[in-house]
Amino acid sequence: MKNDATGAPAGRLPLADGFSPIYKGLEGYSNREMGCEQMEESRIRRKYEIAILALFGAAAGVSLCCVIFMGVGRSRAVERVDLQKVSPLPAHTSTEDAPLLTVAVAAMLTPAETLSTYESLLTEISKIIGRKTRLVQRTTYAEINQKLLSGNVDMAFLCSGGYISLPEDCGVRILVVPEIEGKRTYQCYIIARSDSGVRSFADLRGKRFAFTDRLSNTGCYYPTCLALEAGAPPEEYFSDLSYSGSHSRSIRSVRNGFADGAAVDGLIFEWLARNDPQQVEGLAIINRSPPFAIPPVVVGPKVDPEVFRQLRDTFLRLHEKEGTKGILKKMGIDRFVVPEDGMYDSLRKMTERCRRKAP
Repeated sequence: MKNDATGAPAGRLPLADGFSPIYKGLEGYSNREMGCEQMEESRIRRKYEIAILALFGAAAGVSLCCVIFMGVGRSRAVERVDLQKVSPLPAHTSTEDAPLLTVAVAAMLTPAETLSTYESLLTEISKIIGRKTRLVQRTTYAEINQKLLSGNVDMAFLCSGGYISLPEDCGVRILVVPEIEGKRTYQCYIIARSDSGVRSFADLRGKRFAFTDRLSNTGCYYPTCLALEAGAPPEEYFSDLSYSGSHSRSIRSVRNGFADGAAVDGLIFEWLARNDPQQVEGLAIINRSPPFAIPPVVVGPKVDPEVFRQLRDTFLRLHEKEGTKGILKKMGIDRFVVPEDGMYDSLRKMTERCRRKAP
């Protein structure tokens, strides 16, 4: 129902006009002298008028309540609050108008099954920086690199091998690196079943072996170098060579007897040994690589310098914040730090040395 200019519902008189005929009926009375008969008649008439006034007053009161009730009902039906359009408090930053930050996870410092931990971390980062984040996954490390270079991915948790495979002048920048147990390095573990009789990498010659990804340092580069140094490319060194797609799958492949050996990320193996020891039960580490620079967090070439600064500042303080320090603890990360110059040079030298030995 529409309202007229007075604010009252159309088709009804405003309250003041509705009461005016009754008030006007009382205006003719005065204190002049009357005869008894006239006075008695007047008193009776006044009683009737007072009764009528009371009746009208009661009716008007009910009408007023209805108007108020109906008005409230209408306002509740029409006036809705859209929380997405409410202006945020000054202490917080809205994520609605900010560009979406697309994040990819190529190499994980924990098993692939704990991807939800990365999602939780990104949710908290989104709150801090005032930008929505979207987590994307791809089948291979090469796909992540391609999306990063094209600008379809803004930030990525890369494998060290995936990072050094990028052209050095491509514009991809390291944001931070994780520090784990006070170290910024990690190792490749060559594993086999404890009851298999395999005690060294040489014992795996002619056997089934599992890599993880063609751009993985621990899951491909390092064991490839070992095979080449032994005189044969991996395809000839092993009787069967497979790519599992993740370090945790390679571990299961050896444990379940589908592969005789595998090259895996030592961080993930140690995480499982602490948090899910059954996953590595019955497995032996037969070779440990030298320390390599730990997998970095990077941003693509199209990320604005101011966004880079904001993200770096955020990562460097995650271990101090209530909402994120517990997540880092679950991931086994002490904190994120700025990388040293030349941190990945030794890894580049190793891969270059192996290329020279490749047939």
